[in-house]
Amino acid sequence: MRKGYNSRASIPTNFLAKLNNGLDETITLSEWLAVDQGILLSKIFDEFNLGKPSEEITSLIRKRTKVGIMVIMKSIGKELWNLIETEGEWLYKSLKSHRSDIVREWSACAMMANEKLELKERLDYAKAYAIDNNINVREIAWYSIRPFVRKELKKAIEYFQSWVNDSHEGIRRCAIECTRPNGVWCTHIKEIQQNPDICLSLLSAVNSDESSYVRKSVGNWLNDESKHKSKWVIELCNIWLGNSKSQETEWIVNHGLRTLRKNGVV
Repeated sequence: MRKGYNSRASIPTNFLAKLNNGLDETITLSEWLAVDQGILLSKIFDEFNLGKPSEEITSLIRKRTKVGIMVIMKSIGKELWNLIETEGEWLYKSLKSHRSDIVREWSACAMMANEKLELKERLDYAKAYAIDNNINVREIAWYSIRPFVRKELKKAIEYFQSWVNDSHEGIRRCAIECTRPNGVWCTHIKEIQQNPDICLSLLSAVNSDESSYVRKSVGNWLNDESKHKSKWVIELCNIWLGNSKSQETEWIVNHGLRTLRKNGVV
């Protein structure tokens, strides 16, 4: 596996052209942000004989620095969903399996625009992205379903009970990341901030997870909540440490208490 470029300036022009033309995938945030989604979208429309992207979407992409990348991603997803409804399931499958990670992410955003799906169907679609080999696609997995999880939180947590016991680390991590009280690039979930006990069974299932990928997510979850219910987080961490002497649990607790430690609370 190649090493990724960690700054826009370090990305060779010929490689950036490959990314813009959908001929390779990004593996770092710098690469992901460097891609010209306008060029890539036009290439995908040509590849699948879809005509040209609408002026509305191309105009939005030109305003990227003002509207934000995730607004653009969701808008592209909506445009693609309208085409999927017209063209059929083949288009969704083609996008979901595309060599470009960003195109695969667009397909996840297309499912966000599908108003016909029940929550369970959305979660089932998200699983394919949660186990993708590309880390950027795995991020879109939780992002694409989080708005719907917020709307049906109790039901989602029930579904996630099986996720946190799944054999694949990507599935386990997605369930935790999707229910983070604060989260990244997303709306916070006040119900969890105010009543973290509703997620206790999910957290307890992975409080000594063998995967560092999952452990970091659990630690971040606790760190989020420590900004709202610090006493709850401290008490939970003490219970976990009392019940488990594993290095994995210790790492999660240490990561979860980092803000409280920085502020001199613990």
